[in-house]
Amino acid sequence: MIIGFDPTFVDIVVRLFGAEGNLLPSLPSAGHHHRNCTIVEVAGGNGVNVARTLAKLGIDVTAVIPFDDYFGGLLRNETNQDHLKILEIPGVGSNRTVAVIWNDGELQLNSVSQSLGRVNWTKEIHQSWMKSPIHVFLNWGLNPLASEWVACQVLALSGFSWKEIFEIEPQRLIDFALKSEFLSDNPIFLDTGLLKEHQNYSDLQSLKRKIIANENAVLVCNEEEEKESTIFENGPFVVHSSQKVFLKTKNKRISIPVHALPDGERNFVGAGDAFLAGLIEVTLDGNDPLSLDSISRSINVAQAHILNDFSRVIP
Repeated sequence: MIIGFDPTFVDIVVRLFGAEGNLLPSLPSAGHHHRNCTIVEVAGGNGVNVARTLAKLGIDVTAVIPFDDYFGGLLRNETNQDHLKILEIPGVGSNRTVAVIWNDGELQLNSVSQSLGRVNWTKEIHQSWMKSPIHVFLNWGLNPLASEWVACQVLALSGFSWKEIFEIEPQRLIDFALKSEFLSDNPIFLDTGLLKEHQNYSDLQSLKRKIIANENAVLVCNEEEEKESTIFENGPFVVHSSQKVFLKTKNKRISIPVHALPDGERNFVGAGDAFLAGLIEVTLDGNDPLSLDSISRSINVAQAHILNDFSRVIP
């Protein structure tokens, strides 16, 4: 499996605990100096989180991601190198995220200084994208040049060679991508993140509509992200939260409850990505990602990530 093709982040993860050692039920009030917390830094980003989870599930995966020395050191120190390989997207570094975790979830504050655009779409990246048995579109909302980057991905799936893509003027990439026809029949997962604050919102929504219209595509998102996708009526959508997973297709609407987790230290950062990794795993095994068994498996994988205990994942 080849995954990534999206910005990377050094995640500064802050967990807020009470005096009794459990995660706080709510955020402290303004002006409060809270000392019962842990602060760690990990290599992150949607592609990295998905790749990390797939590697923990024993799947050989290549993460195609931007890199710098500090980010690389973090990633090498905590990942399973037996299953995870790295292909660097050159000329781009990592960004920064502060993630604050309490009992009910997490708040992310993202500082984005590094973008992926057409200039970064090298021949090696193009070939890697096309080799993947599943095509996953990730993290558009946190990539300022997403309209260029995603247009390159779409054009590649429409049969354009790397050379042909580079012969198109950057400002015309969107037009070419919207007019092209998909030639690849590989499964597609779409997890764009929130787009409403992106400067190219309209173009990205148009690309999103085009990709979702493909019969092999599935949109995966959280409840907040689903609000800006309701205009795409046909789906299929998989909407995940800590309480339930909502499955929507042309023919069915199903709500699958998520069982409660035990108390204790948790890592919500990347839980949605771990859920997506579960969907990728079942698809690689030849299963329908929209079946109830597949959704249940993916919930199990996400909760294993939250508890940092993959022994709980049923083989």
